Amino acid sequence: MIDLSKITDELLERELLVLVEELKAKHIELGQKASGKWIESLEVVVSGGKGIIYGTGYTQYLTKGRTPGARPPINPLKEWAKVKLGVSDKEALNVAFAVATKIANEGTDIYKSGGSDLVDGVITDKRVRQMFDNIGKTLVTNISKDLTRELAV
Repeated sequence: MIDLSKITDELLERELLVLVEELKAKHIELGQKASGKWIESLEVVVSGGKGIIYGTGYTQYLTKGRTPGARPPINPLKEWAKVKLGVSDKEALNVAFAVATKIANEGTDIYKSGGSDLVDGVITDKRVRQMFDNIGKTLVTNISKDLTRELAV
């Protein structure tokens, strides 16, 4: 007999892994990739018919931006400057302080433009329906094959 929960989890994981690849491509398309740490942080966990895509905590800043107010941490901005701008350690520190001050005063460009479609542009209602249609069709096919085998015995 077919183990529907196991097959459902496998199909859901497969679909979510495709979604992760689409998120990675969107991240690059939006010009947000610097160190690649966000891409590396994406992880799919599936259990009991439920699936979650985990990512690093700064996903919120890639999607909503950062509002004016407190200055963001310097070290991540320093690393960003080194990778994105190709500058030395000292120059990166200067850039990081300047960028942090500007963000504290004005917010990020993503915030000022109303956010990005990094997540919402990929995980749409249409895309979720497509995922579940794919899972449903495969389950029906597997159940049908299993029933045919059982009846043939």
